[in-house]
Amino acid sequence: MPLVKRAVEPVFVSRATLSSKIKNELEGVVVNTLAGLIKQLSSVSRHAENLFGDLVNEANGIYLRTVSLSGRVAGLQDKIQTLDSVGKEDMRIEDSNVRVFKSTNKEEQQILDRGTLPTALQEVYRSCNAPPALSHLSQYRDDGKDGLKFYTNPDYFFELWAKEQTKQIEKKQKKKAKGARKKKESKKKKVKAVQKKQYAGVDKEFMEQAHLKQGPGDIIIGTPPTTRHSTEIHMREAPPAAPPPPQPLSHAQMAAPTVPPPPHARALLI
Repeated sequence: MPLVKRAVEPVFVSRATLSSKIKNELEGVVVNTLAGLIKQLSSVSRHAENLFGDLVNEANGIYLRTVSLSGRVAGLQDKIQTLDSVGKEDMRIEDSNVRVFKSTNKEEQQILDRGTLPTALQEVYRSCNAPPALSHLSQYRDDGKDGLKFYTNPDYFFELWAKEQTKQIEKKQKKKAKGARKKKESKKKKVKAVQKKQYAGVDKEFMEQAHLKQGPGDIIIGTPPTTRHSTEIHMREAPPAAPPPPQPLSHAQMAAPTVPPPPHARALLI
């Protein structure tokens, strides 16, 4: 719906009813037209004054902003000159621990407030009809609500926005709480089972365990204790190897006497 900000009145200059007393209708129409034109010129001059007043207010606001910015820039220049003049040897620990500057962008609020309207729109709002006096019926309501809000409520959209913002804040707080709980749970883990380290010891107290676990032909490798002698080394006989196939003897071997091998010449494993 288009909203007329500034309207020049009267819109129709020559549309006017003439009284029956006027004898010359042509002169009456001309006079009414001239009067309407004069009214239009006065309306245009009023709107022009309104426009120039708004321009003056905007220019004044811009001037105040430039003055504040120039003051901030001057302060920064002084700080830069003082920092550049100080050498590295004169730097203090407090100056080295200064945090880096970070600008904060503030969100503009209440942009569509009644006080931020230009004067032309304020006049349009004043010319509108007032809402019905339904607030007088609020005393007869049991829920305590204002009866006028059921007809018109300018704060409806603001209240709706505030509810959405509170919901988003609650969601963020819940996510932070869940993250903190997960971190605590990850730090404190319950020990379900402890895997015991088994040593393949072959000493006297571990002989039975070693004999149960090792198989035939296995080699026992262990870390001997510090107070262990060579006589305490236990060795296990290897299984007898298969006899080699018989070979034909030469004439020298047949002539030489056969000597049986000693009984201790067997393959041993440490």
